Amino acid sequence: MRAAIYARYSSENQSEKSIDDQIRVCKNYIEEHGMTISDEHIYIDGAISGSIINRPGLQALDKALENKEFDAVVVDDLSRLSRSNHQMLTLVLKFDYHQVKIISVSDGIVTGEEDSKLGIHIRGLINELYLDDLRKKTMRGLEGQKLRGFSTGENVYGYYTRPVGELKLNKRGQPKYEGMVHQNWRRGWDSNPDGHRCLSPVFKTGSLPIRTPLLMASLSISLPAYRGARPQG
Repeated sequence: MRAAIYARYSSENQSEKSIDDQIRVCKNYIEEHGMTISDEHIYIDGAISGSIINRPGLQALDKALENKEFDAVVVDDLSRLSRSNHQMLTLVLKFDYHQVKIISVSDGIVTGEEDSKLGIHIRGLINELYLDDLRKKTMRGLEGQKLRGFSTGENVYGYYTRPVGELKLNKRGQPKYEGMVHQNWRRGWDSNPDGHRCLSPVFKTGSLPIRTPLLMASLSISLPAYRGARPQG
């Protein structure tokens, strides 16, 4: 039986080694069950949420599925394919239509077997509940950063973001500051002439707080879009 492998990890805070571990588990299963696998049929998505259906690796898997290039796809667990129960059931139906099995090693599920439907529905609900819980925690964290006076990733014309606070290491050992705050371009004009050309009409409109003249100027004059590097300082 010809097999394919699909592996995914969901965010930049997770280790890329997760992909290697998933592939190793799947290859062991394939070898133990007398199946064959070629490197061209190992599909990977890195730092992409399982709630997103338009993933490059998953799309390549789908194309190979339609071309009947394998007879089964092996995953470490069903959440690698999708954390949305609706998306999961849609994928199961599509694979079943093309007579291709989905084998979830950790879940012990093989589509087409007698008890697989119940297992798929249970795991699908559990995976979706996890995603709902993660979404709530993410919103809680964003709200907390806002209340502490930090930026949460939004872009403000005339400002760039700079790191502040204590520098710590995240789960992947990468440096991460306590938060990000908005800084206007004035401090970087001397080293950034493009920023000056872009924003000087705004600051000449008066001595009101920056957001007021910025709004007035944006409605009355044509401001060139800034495309330069972030100023230092």
